[in-house]
Amino acid sequence: MADNLIHDIGKMNEILLEDLSTLEMMVQNYDNQTWRRAYARAFFAMVEATLYNLKIGMFFAQHPLVEEEIELLFGKRKSISPSTLRPVRMTIVENLTKTFSMYASIHCSNYQLRINTKGWQYFLKSIKIRRRVTHPKSVKEFELSNKEISILIQTKEWYLINLMRLVESSYKSLRAEINGPIKMLKKREKEKISRQLKLLTTPTIWD
Repeated sequence: MADNLIHDIGKMNEILLEDLSTLEMMVQNYDNQTWRRAYARAFFAMVEATLYNLKIGMFFAQHPLVEEEIELLFGKRKSISPSTLRPVRMTIVENLTKTFSMYASIHCSNYQLRINTKGWQYFLKSIKIRRRVTHPKSVKEFELSNKEISILIQTKEWYLINLMRLVESSYKSLRAEINGPIKMLKKREKEKISRQLKLLTTPTIWD
């Protein structure tokens, strides 16, 4: 079951990035508002999907998630009855910062998402662009300028770079953590464990 899930996550990431790459080529070569709106939507589809995949990946971590962490990650909180949970809407900013922070923490990584950068400011601007084209109040709000497309593309690069840094940092921390207990294992067994660990913690999108 775990192998199938990991394969599906990798395939999903691959499809989303392929969509984004194709649309990026279209917006850079054609002055077409349809492609531009599609790019904005595809970018945020990729962000939300990769964040969800990171959450799923945490279930395979060396340190299991506790109930409170699961509730926080998936936007749920206890209702009036102690045994029931109800969904709580998280903003995409909350989703990104909480998921990155918890992924790093549970994998013993010192990675921190920096929010005092130009990339972070572009991310906030991109959210406003996405909100405008998905919930337009007028025909004019459907239109995306060259500057806005440039912001979206730079935001995409910023996001993927930080996603890669998060995963690589977490992978290195996990490698260090398992090296002690498996020193006495035969070389073949050690390599097998390391391969499995890498499969669980490195998204296919970075292959």
